[in-house]
Amino acid sequence: WVVFILVWCVDFMSFTVSDSHFNVSQAESGVSTKQSLSAGNSEVVRGNSLECTLVGPLPGFIPGCGPHKDCIRLQDKEEAVNLCEDSSWCHGISMGSEHKYELRGVLGINPKGKIVHPSVTGEISFMKECYDSERSKPASFEYIYDDPDAEINGDWEKPCEENYNKVGFDIKGKSSIFVSVASYRDGVCQATIESAIARAKYPSRLVFGIVEQNYVGDEPCVPDCSQGSTNSQDLICRYLSQIRLFRVSSLHSQGPTWARHRSDRLYRGETYKLQIDAHMVFVRDWDEKIITQWLSTGNEYAILSSYPTEVAGSINGITGESLSHTVPVICGADPSRGDGLVRNKGAAEGPQRPVPMLQPFWAAGMSFSRGHLTLRVPYDCCTSMMFTGEEFSMLLRSWTHGYDVYAFNESLIFHYYPPSRLKQVPLFWENTKRMGGHKVRLKSTNRMRILLDLTGSTASKIKDYDDTDSEKYGLGKVRQVSTFLAIFGIGVNQTNPVIQDHCGKIMSGKVHSYLTQYLERNTGIDYSKVPLNAMDLID
Repeated sequence: WVVFILVWCVDFMSFTVSDSHFNVSQAESGVSTKQSLSAGNSEVVRGNSLECTLVGPLPGFIPGCGPHKDCIRLQDKEEAVNLCEDSSWCHGISMGSEHKYELRGVLGINPKGKIVHPSVTGEISFMKECYDSERSKPASFEYIYDDPDAEINGDWEKPCEENYNKVGFDIKGKSSIFVSVASYRDGVCQATIESAIARAKYPSRLVFGIVEQNYVGDEPCVPDCSQGSTNSQDLICRYLSQIRLFRVSSLHSQGPTWARHRSDRLYRGETYKLQIDAHMVFVRDWDEKIITQWLSTGNEYAILSSYPTEVAGSINGITGESLSHTVPVICGADPSRGDGLVRNKGAAEGPQRPVPMLQPFWAAGMSFSRGHLTLRVPYDCCTSMMFTGEEFSMLLRSWTHGYDVYAFNESLIFHYYPPSRLKQVPLFWENTKRMGGHKVRLKSTNRMRILLDLTGSTASKIKDYDDTDSEKYGLGKVRQVSTFLAIFGIGVNQTNPVIQDHCGKIMSGKVHSYLTQYLERNTGIDYSKVPLNAMDLID
């Protein structure tokens, strides 16, 4: 195994944030002509292979005045930026209430980590970032920039479609599990990885595909294993060869579907796939137990999924044993008015059961299946800034490819919700303006509705959408989406959409008992035999 650190350079000119423009130069380049490249809130210096950018404005101040007793203060912003770029000690510029620009930095300090500090006087700063474009390695900050068009599946050759169900391999005699984690500036991500490793019965079977979207000073999902580390970091470092890591600056993040698409591209044919949020806690021997649950469905196309239960009071922190006697079930949803999509309701807690129980809806934050789900239903490449609609889209695509969603019969993974969340984190919405605002989200929504065949009579009116790889990221051909909508009473094409409430029948297990009589081991539930009015026939 090797650690997959994926490194790309990004063209900052594509990210427009504000009307700030700086002229910058780089003394080390040997280029006398100062180049000005407008990039919104990022200005790029190009000279030989070294490129620098000043990122801002950021609230707060940068400490230190370099070799000077008093900070260099300039009235002209361009002059301050140019001088900072010419000074190796300068970490950026700060501006106070007098609207003068001061060069800031501390001699002998490599500015990795949090260098912009809170200011009680309302200072703002512009932070310098540099990286070597020829070697594609950051020169100042440990950021790895994403090229959205780069192929990141490495040398792994995807099998032919007829062999998808054969995908999988063992590690030390145990079925491998691909653990997909998309983290946006999440301070609990590293603890989540540690929990998964420490509580697994066979941690060597785990392979992590992590997309880390961090900003300067954010705690990484994977520690720097070349430095001194804490006990948790030591644990992660021991399994470093089983981690595939994709790092990207949070400034370039475009939402959960964007991140999970990249995590899916880190998949290399593992037997099982577990998708989780970056703030979770696992029970002891969870890996063996979760496979046992999946096998008990008797369904090759089973997906175990739900919104996990709150961690507080649910797990013994010393033994790792679950203290919960209930399981979360997603039995209902609400229409997302105005866009023709559907949003899940919160999970209802029900009693533990001998085997997993069928439910109509799927959750992105906790999902376990065979690895071939990623081959048939990879996350969409082109739904930037989407949140509402992510789960319904993946549900319909999975269901029409023949997959069936089950609730766990015993809780094995728990979730930090506020206020018990160890650290509150920013949300990707902070990038909304930078990434194009409502227009980008509307374009993604339009794409989703078109690909899911949810437009009805309005299809001809939708002009602005991206049709890239529409067949790859569209519906399956095993089942019709209209069948799902009819059986589970979901009306999305209506002026006043209505979703029927079947929670009572679902939570009681009656829906599960009725539908499993049509179960075929190798093909899932045979819905061609299920009456469209099945819910009415279940008493």
